[in-house]
Amino acid sequence: MCVPRNAPAWGLGGAGNIEVGPSFTVMQTNNPQGLSAWSAPGLEVNKAIFFGTRNFSGGVPNGEGQTTNPGLQVVTTTFSPATTNALSSFLWANSNGDHIGLFDSVVSRGGISAADNEGNEERFAHMEAQDVWQGTIHSITPLASGTSPCVAPCTVINATPTQGWAGDLGDELPVVDITRGYSTGYITGISQNVVTA
Repeated sequence: MCVPRNAPAWGLGGAGNIEVGPSFTVMQTNNPQGLSAWSAPGLEVNKAIFFGTRNFSGGVPNGEGQTTNPGLQVVTTTFSPATTNALSSFLWANSNGDHIGLFDSVVSRGGISAADNEGNEERFAHMEAQDVWQGTIHSITPLASGTSPCVAPCTVINATPTQGWAGDLGDELPVVDITRGYSTGYITGISQNVVTA
């Protein structure tokens, strides 16, 4: 990330902190369409698969051994609290017309005659992660502001993972010591996200 000397309009947040603008932006101005009823999209992804999307380890006949074949994939991974939208769509319709926020058309051939071929579908999965991180705590050390790796006062927990992957742990997730109760005095105080032990 390069911080410009004079931050552009999007570069300063409400508290004066530096922000990062979009990685890719398209601004499109159309001329009069004339006899054409089609305006080119701002972003289009065309993908044609003629052969090769077959997983032979899963079987061959009747649609078995299918692979996952996304036309456009958007992946967003966060490790800090935020209102995160993996895909945001805004339609500002300031004139007459058919205003469709999300247009989705699926046309398929084959129907349900083949095994493992359900035809047209829409799928939405919203779930809590199943791999809860667990570990053995070796030490809990409160650190003052400015002490590496803390910017604000924080508590560093040294632990050995026994389940899950430490790379999945984000900012401000709760830590629960299941070997001791709060009444034992092991944790002496909690102020916002600062734990005193």
